[in-house]
Amino acid sequence: MPPMSSILDKWYTTDSDIARYVDEAGAFLITKDADFRHRHFIAGRPARVVRVTLGNLSNDQLISLFKCHWPALRELFDEAKCYVEIGTQGLRVFKTPGTN
Repeated sequence: MPPMSSILDKWYTTDSDIARYVDEAGAFLITKDADFRHRHFIAGRPARVVRVTLGNLSNDQLISLFKCHWPALRELFDEAKCYVEIGTQGLRVFKTPGTN
């Protein structure tokens, strides 16, 4: 999948267009934007979200964070719906309504 900056309307793309694109691609949205948390739990879109709840990180710190949590994240790839936060408390998986 191409990076978001090369699809849709770049930084002008609406959250609903991003959610639709991610869902159609069967991908996870990785974001720091709290709006996607609300959208996931209220509207169910995007279906799969990983939200980083830490402040500014360097690319190296972000890559290291994902490497650290990769085994647990990998287990979630087959989930039809899930919401995950990576923050000061580590990796937290939240129950999405309508899933078992």
